[in-house]
Amino acid sequence: MPGRGVATWMDRVLGQIVSRLAQRTGLPHELVFDTLAPQEVHLMFPPADQFVTVTPTQLPADQGTFAGSGRYAMGLDAVIQVNAFVRIGDDQEFQARRLLRGSTSSALALYLKIIDALAGYEIPSDEPNTFAVREPMRLNTLAIDAQRLKSGQIWSVASSHWQCRFTVNITP
Repeated sequence: MPGRGVATWMDRVLGQIVSRLAQRTGLPHELVFDTLAPQEVHLMFPPADQFVTVTPTQLPADQGTFAGSGRYAMGLDAVIQVNAFVRIGDDQEFQARRLLRGSTSSALALYLKIIDALAGYEIPSDEPNTFAVREPMRLNTLAIDAQRLKSGQIWSVASSHWQCRFTVNITP
């Protein structure tokens, strides 16, 4: 049976999520990235017409799981936010319908690829046959919203929050 919850670094967890999303969505690696900046910043200077951000939003300690585990390993019951941004073109009615209904390149297809990539994902650790997560990732919420910028551009933004329980290595 593989080991679960092997202590890891936070950047390793985020890096694995980013790599998985880039691989499964088909977007180039430079368009799937981890960040702490708010989504307004990315919409002011978008890198492309479609891109994905990964942000740790909540990192509460899991108090009951690691009694006696030592001072350099801390269990986290984290929430990771994944935002998918898709620019909607000038012909709003046509663009909105195409971006919603297209089966391969639509906004909805991108959102479904993200769910497919992360639902049940077990982040591997550096050690063979072990995982960095204590249990597979789970989708908490998904919201899709259109945002109009001051410049007139309209973006469709799918914001999903994922449960990610792992042990973080805090060795100095």
